[in-house]
Amino acid sequence: MSLLATVAATTVTLTLLASAAGHARHHGRLTEALVRHAVVPPRLAGEVAATVVGVEAALGLAVALELPRPSGPWALAGAAALFAAYAGYTEYLRRTRADAPPCGCAGDDVAVTGWVVGRAATLAAVALLGAGLDAGTGTTTEVAVALCAGAVFACLLWQLPAAMSTPTAGSTPDTQPTVSTPDPTAADILGGRR
Repeated sequence: MSLLATVAATTVTLTLLASAAGHARHHGRLTEALVRHAVVPPRLAGEVAATVVGVEAALGLAVALELPRPSGPWALAGAAALFAAYAGYTEYLRRTRADAPPCGCAGDDVAVTGWVVGRAATLAAVALLGAGLDAGTGTTTEVAVALCAGAVFACLLWQLPAAMSTPTAGSTPDTQPTVSTPDPTAADILGGRR
């Protein structure tokens, strides 16, 4: 019925697989971030981190196996639940921690801000939308366009928190966490100030 499911599945797949790859490349950063968050006991941080990375990779592969035309909602629904959990967790951190610790997302040092929460919530909504749609059929060209659109959305959502952050003086992206620009309020967005 809709190639929008293909766009959603591509966005979700690329984001999950890129995140799992980032965690593998920057092994230990998620564990360090979880310890700094002080939500899970430090002795369990490594196990929680390994579980999160494993779930990301498994869900990313499960959705990828259904591309270019997702046929079942289960993998996308699982991804929606994972992203919703990320949104809830990072919102909790944002509200309870004054120091804005790094989120640990894919091994990056981006501070937990509303932009991180918004990205996770948007990805949850995209995955849920994809799970609720029948991918239907399309021409090869339509499917190719849907796959490309999903890749573009994944790239944009991936970069959102970092793009809205300002590096601290004298830092490089690989050496220090960033300080985020203020989160927009609904009034800012509706009033056209952002």
